Amino acid sequence: MEAVLRAAGFSSQVGALLQMPMGSPHGVVLGCDAGGSLSGVTAAIAFPGGSSGWIGAVGVRPAARRHGIAQALTEGAIAWLGEQGASTVSLYATDLGMPLYERLGFVAEGNTVAWRGALRGRASMAGVRPLTDADRPAVNELDRTATGEDRAPVLAALARLDGWAAEDEHGTLAGFALRTPWGSALPVVARGREQGLALLGTVAAPPHGGTLIVPEGNGAAAAAMRDWGLTRLNSAERMRLGPELAWRPEQQFGTFNLFWG
Repeated sequence: MEAVLRAAGFSSQVGALLQMPMGSPHGVVLGCDAGGSLSGVTAAIAFPGGSSGWIGAVGVRPAARRHGIAQALTEGAIAWLGEQGASTVSLYATDLGMPLYERLGFVAEGNTVAWRGALRGRASMAGVRPLTDADRPAVNELDRTATGEDRAPVLAALARLDGWAAEDEHGTLAGFALRTPWGSALPVVARGREQGLALLGTVAAPPHGGTLIVPEGNGAAAAAMRDWGLTRLNSAERMRLGPELAWRPEQQFGTFNLFWG
């Protein structure tokens, strides 16, 4: 399945991204055979607590395109997510995939850009400390507030929390940046601009920096990426089928990946 997605143009990290839906009862990987061989693959993850889910990737081998495989895979993923109770289905669309998703009724919600590198200059990192497992309840609550989804199946799959926490003036957890095994990007969520930028600065600190996937709807985070001189890698359009989620892009400074937000 990884080979099909790699042939379809996905990066070398796609194998790590498939581990979550393949290993979770809340995920699925679907394939489509054409001519006796696997020609297309997609993945999906359901967040049953919030009646929502994501389609993680739709990839078809170049030689098998224009035969309806991408549409069949997408419709299959939508149906599976519906069976899990998801009334809202989200995904990240490339320019190639957008016409298909628009035909199926998806609506655009804003561009998300992947950045990599180390910041040039200085950024405040005040109030940032290492995450601990004692932070887990607060991390879950912050994530639900920012995303409008209950992503507990993903967060619970992390045996331990590894990354950074940002505290407010009262010593309360107000943001987090989380390392995961599903790719190099770190999800960054924060209640306020100060904590969010402090966490971004920590992730992108010299000499090595890091990878961040930032919603353009978070103007402070998007401006920081440009001001700090990080390298723009690629982008995708966040799209939704179904009722709008109570998503707060101003609190989502970085996403897990372009599979499930």
